[in-house]
Amino acid sequence: PKFAIFSRFKLGIGPRMFMAFAGTAMLTVVASGVSVYGLNRVGGALSEVTRISVPSIMAALQLAEQSSAIAAAAPAFKDAKTADHLGAQKKRLGEKLAEVDANIDAIKESGVAPDAANNLMTLRGKISTSLDRLERLIRKGHTLEGQRNASIKEILKGQKAFDALIAPMLDDANFDLEIN
Repeated sequence: PKFAIFSRFKLGIGPRMFMAFAGTAMLTVVASGVSVYGLNRVGGALSEVTRISVPSIMAALQLAEQSSAIAAAAPAFKDAKTADHLGAQKKRLGEKLAEVDANIDAIKESGVAPDAANNLMTLRGKISTSLDRLERLIRKGHTLEGQRNASIKEILKGQKAFDALIAPMLDDANFDLEIN
């Protein structure tokens, strides 16, 4: 006997088909329950990623963009020829640094990587310190350039006075040489 359990009860084809369909239905219900549980877990993980990771990734991308803008603005800051131009460039860099601060705060608030946010704040502080030092050096350079230009004017004035004083003497010396 192939199927001894069925032969003992002498079930016909109808009850056998009913039991087969009932077994299939139960397996479907169990598989559905497992899939719902799995999808809920996947949904929770996806929710976690979109709630925490995506905002911090966006903040990091904006931070990279702003860092590039600061790096691109630095040569204009360095090449400022007047105090007004230097002040305008410093204001522009200050605005960019404020945007950087906002993005670092967003990364901190996301709670993804607090150590990374602290490192970013440290680097931001170093950038600010370096820009302040660069500004002082540029202002000192402007002061030295002004002093150099004033010194050159004084030297040229002295040269003209010397030329005015020595020219008649040279003419007299040439005249005396030609006569003798």
